[in-house]
Amino acid sequence: MVGIADGTLFPLAFEPETEDAPDCKGRKHTCTLTVMIICDCDRKIRYYHSGYPGSTNDNRVYRNMDLYQNPKNYFSDNEFNLGDNAFSNSPFMVSSFKKQSGKEISAEHERFKKMLSKVRM
Repeated sequence: MVGIADGTLFPLAFEPETEDAPDCKGRKHTCTLTVMIICDCDRKIRYYHSGYPGSTNDNRVYRNMDLYQNPKNYFSDNEFNLGDNAFSNSPFMVSSFKKQSGKEISAEHERFKKMLSKVRM
């Protein structure tokens, strides 16, 4: 599997009536669920994982997936996922470079981020 991973938010029709309802508020301040979707190069969804509140970080959802916890069941040699800088790099995830606070990103790293962004879009 070579995939492109990204989390997306699905809006809820109403706020849940539970004490953890505030956790459902995503970055856009509406009640949402976070869903991790992995597509192939033909834009077909190959794997998804849902059920996390909207405030959950993409990397946390990814780390809780069977795909992450048991990669040998999903990946062969030289197979991996691509993701934005929300993900941590691992043998099965290549993420974009993160800008260090107070430092400039190198031209080479910026070029890699742009190329990765084009593939992900």
